[in-house]
Amino acid sequence: MKGRLIVLALLAVVALAVVAVASGDVFKGTKGNDTIIGTPGPDLIGARAGDDTVDGEAGNDRIFGGAGNDRLLGGGGDDFIRGGPGSDTIDGQAGNDVLRGRPGDDTINGGDGNDVIWVGSGADVENGGPGDDVMHALAADNQVDRVDCGPGNDVAYENASEKDVFVNCEKVITRVVTPQQAAEDDK
Repeated sequence: MKGRLIVLALLAVVALAVVAVASGDVFKGTKGNDTIIGTPGPDLIGARAGDDTVDGEAGNDRIFGGAGNDRLLGGGGDDFIRGGPGSDTIDGQAGNDVLRGRPGDDTINGGDGNDVIWVGSGADVENGGPGDDVMHALAADNQVDRVDCGPGNDVAYENASEKDVFVNCEKVITRVVTPQQAAEDDK
């Protein structure tokens, strides 16, 4: 398949490399603030630095935020979304998604489906949404995370040394996590 180069003109000219591959399209953002909209098929999207907005659209997408305060949307499909350092908003939307925060005060919404959600260090908000979700709030950062599992048969994991708030969770399991273990998880 041939690669494509799309040039967007808004306030400034931004080049966005798009390469078609057998399993979908690959989008690579710039170091500035980008808006990237995926295709109806499976996409691999790397937002890079800047305050980016990414919409994966339909398909089983893999979306990676970079440094900055990003808005990352999965769309329909079973997506993997990982934020970057910064205060990100991650929304899996429909599908059975795996959503991971990174350092920063993130808001992560699972949406419809059976989702797995991990937050990084920071004062984070996790919303599971409808479905049987698995929520992780294991950072050792002395920040209060708010975890709302939502409707469904949900399981949440908490760090024994933290004072996180859990609501609508059918089962909360406490684990002892050292700061070193939590730091490894933020990578």
